[in-house]
Amino acid sequence: MNNHFECNNKSQPRLDVLVLSETSFQQHLISIKGEIEEQGNMIAYQEDHTKRVVGREDNMAVAEREDAECELKKAKTKAQTLRLPPAAFSALALQ
Repeated sequence: MNNHFECNNKSQPRLDVLVLSETSFQQHLISIKGEIEEQGNMIAYQEDHTKRVVGREDNMAVAEREDAECELKKAKTKAQTLRLPPAAFSALALQ
């Protein structure tokens, strides 16, 4: 069962916390890792796509390169957003 936890310490800003069972936490972690892997694949694909049109200056190649660069930037941003700092897992390690 997943319960919401409310911090009552008024000396610090309020934080919203979701307490997960071990199983729920592991499922969520697997989901995040899968999404990071998917973004890694997207990054590799878009980098390869960009390299394939290097040196070509026709309108189609320019449009493809610009599109690939845009998608590459989105994938890198999303992958970076998904990476959690090690401190996020410290509470689990203490159990």
